[in-house]
Amino acid sequence: MRLFRHPGKRFSRMAFWRDGGCLALLLAVTCQSGWAQKNISDWENVEALAPGSGIWVRTIAGKKYHGELVSVTHEKLALDSDEPRIPGRTSILREVPREKVREVRRRSQWISVAVGTVIGGSIGAGIGAAIDASARKPNDDPHLATGLFATLGGGIGAAVSSHATLIRGKTIYRAP
Repeated sequence: MRLFRHPGKRFSRMAFWRDGGCLALLLAVTCQSGWAQKNISDWENVEALAPGSGIWVRTIAGKKYHGELVSVTHEKLALDSDEPRIPGRTSILREVPREKVREVRRRSQWISVAVGTVIGGSIGAGIGAAIDASARKPNDDPHLATGLFATLGGGIGAAVSSHATLIRGKTIYRAP
């Protein structure tokens, strides 16, 4: 077996087809007309959503609500909005008239929780690594602070992001 391979004609042709083939496949998949969104200014897209779906709504006035869809009619949208309340959070039934809705998107709480967990865990790991680096060197538990703070930060990130909308999903409706 040779450790060094001289690039000859055959090798350069293989690299061309390998790299060019990957690029052609990527373009073929991403340029499909099936990936295009349907008409997002059609209210029927919102009416087609199943009750209980997670949605994010922005009004003409700029207010933002997220929660579970309760019902949709031709005139209004009703959702159980997850909102802050002192102390804690509460669920409020919001009915938004159609003419006041600027945008409706899907919302996946689990994706937001996963992103919040990763962000919190990363921040905690950074803080723990700084603490571990400042410790004296003959240390019995060299990475204890890193693991502890990463776990604590991940838990806090998951708790905070479970009620926040870090990731907004696909646009269902946008007012014309």
